[in-house]
Amino acid sequence: MQGLAKFTIFPVIGWLISAVFAVLICIPLHFLWSWLGPIYFSFVPAVYLNMGFWDMAGMLVLIGFIKLIVFPSALNRTYIEKGSK
Repeated sequence: MQGLAKFTIFPVIGWLISAVFAVLICIPLHFLWSWLGPIYFSFVPAVYLNMGFWDMAGMLVLIGFIKLIVFPSALNRTYIEKGSK
């Protein structure tokens, strides 16, 4: 196994890396939503217009987990050597 494929042995490490990436993505997303949401999405209920930072970060982590449940084989590749059967 090479590169990040080594981390698939320990799924908890992968979950933590995914959560860190979700929080990093959430930083600019939260500022953009807070700034542009009330202007361009005024039809959205106020609960969604005034989302907190950690609510948005949790939502991104949850979307990642749901994606893994709905599409389980998207990143679950097994390494097969050529020439061996």
